Amino acid sequence: MYFSHFAVVKMAKGKHAPAPGAVRKDKVIHPKSRKAAKMHHKEYRKIKVNSQLKTGGAKLQAVGEKLNWFKENFDICLDSSESDVVDKKFMLRLAEAFLSRFNEEVEQIRLKRSIGHRGNQNQKQHRSRLDVIELTQKTEREEFDGCGLEMPDLLDEENLKRFQDWEGELRFVQNIKLKRFKRSFLGSEDTDEDEMDCA
Repeated sequence: MYFSHFAVVKMAKGKHAPAPGAVRKDKVIHPKSRKAAKMHHKEYRKIKVNSQLKTGGAKLQAVGEKLNWFKENFDICLDSSESDVVDKKFMLRLAEAFLSRFNEEVEQIRLKRSIGHRGNQNQKQHRSRLDVIELTQKTEREEFDGCGLEMPDLLDEENLKRFQDWEGELRFVQNIKLKRFKRSFLGSEDTDEDEMDCA
């Protein structure tokens, strides 16, 4: 045919960058279009990635704070007759101290509530903090009596040395091995290492 020499071949859409005047910022995109779906997917992915990073950081922070408490109270729980001996009795004392770490704060709140009889307002002042503490204590006690309380495994000598050398830096938290210890295991007198992890 004669007109075939003059036919213009068009490229498929989206294969090259659009011309500078072709993209208009004031143009409205249809909410059910593929372009809108793609934009929504990109934004949703950004939000999801950011929230995962924050969640991971929060978990690491919580584990770091827990390990820091054990580090600060390690020497307090050591028996004066046993110098640097870490056994089941020591781990039981450490776990009991960990479970009762909020007792002083609870006493302070109850003391504040008992002073001044202003009616219902005084009862509500520290209620949320008291509820959080009671829930935490209940959960941790149930774990300790049930599937086990997560603590640094100080019965392992290599892990104990790593824990004692740790200076509270969050980046080294992953090097310290954590294990779940049950009250029944720590209270028993046998020396075998067959504590069960919570599944």
